[in-house]
Formats: sequence, structure tokens, C-alpha cells
Amino acid sequence: MNGGGGHVGRNVTANLGHRLDEEGIITLCEALNRGELRQVNLMAGVLEGQGGVWKRIPGDTGEPVEIDSPGGMSFTFFEKVCYVHLLIRWNTFILNKEMQEQVRRGVYDLASYLQASYAIYVSDNEDPESAVLDVLYDDPRRDLDETREWLRSRFGEPQKHIADLVRQAGEHRVYKGYYIDTFQILK
Repeated sequence: MNGGGGHVGRNVTANLGHRLDEEGIITLCEALNRGELRQVNLMAGVLEGQGGVWKRIPGDTGEPVEIDSPGGMSFTFFEKVCYVHLLIRWNTFILNKEMQEQVRRGVYDLASYLQASYAIYVSDNEDPESAVLDVLYDDPRRDLDETREWLRSRFGEPQKHIADLVRQAGEHRVYKGYYIDTFQILK
């Protein structure tokens, strides 16, 4: 899936809770390679029948483990949070309903596998909220509820709708906030 366009350098991320240990992460990678998480593979741009393309990248001692897709999408597994980095522009995700639906279905598919009840969407850089990744590296034992509280305490409540993450200011778009997806419309 190629999000193209949008604002240079600002991509979509989703944060999900998880309880996987090292063996569980290996099992997830194998399931992805067997095509068992169809919506995740579609989101990553992996074609049906193209197995064996997801790679587990072990972290150094104390560092998170990653799973990388052939299209550049990656999952970084902190102790209790899975940070999903998509090569889809934040602007495209917010404004393109079809792209938004595909991303949300893929994230929901992964969330279901991880038994996560919600996802937190935030841009990966340029916006103050993107500092959430630094917070996860600084405290890799933080869980998703603590991550959500960190965002709330610094940036206020999440936006009520994905479209609220951007507003027009003259000739420019201004991005603000984060969005919590409880997947109600997808269930």
C-alpha cells in the first residue's frame, strides 16, 4: 500500500498493547508469512500467495524486537506496546477515506491477534505528539494505558474523529493531536 503525497516526512503510526514474549513475536512473524493476517498483509502491500517476506529483527540486549515487511512497514515490540510504523503519509490517512479504511482494517486485524482493545494513531514526526516514540524508548515497560495518559496529560484529549487531526489555516494545513480507535465500526 503506498500512501504517497501528503506532507514530506510525516507518516502514520499506530500503538497497540500486547503481551507477546519473544516466542510469541516469532509466532506472529510466522503467521504473517503464512498469510494468516490478511488485512495486515494487504496494509503492508504484500500480495496474496507471496509468503516468507516478513522478517524478525532481534534487538540488542534491552532493545525492542522488530518485525519488518517487504514494503517498509514495521512493528517495534516494546515490553507491552507494539509501535506500528506505516509508510503512509499522515495527510493521506486523514483525508483519503479509502486509505483510512484499509489502514484501520489492517491495524484492527493486528490488534485482534494481539488482543488489544484499541489503537492510538499519531504521526511519526514533525508534530509534538510524535514524541511518544521517545517515551517508549525511555521507558520500554510502559503499557498502552500509560502511553495514552502521557499523551492526554501533555496534549489534551484525543480528537473525536480522524478528520479532526487536520485543519486548514489559510493556504496551509495544520496537524494537531492524536486519535484513539476502539474499532467499533469495524467489529
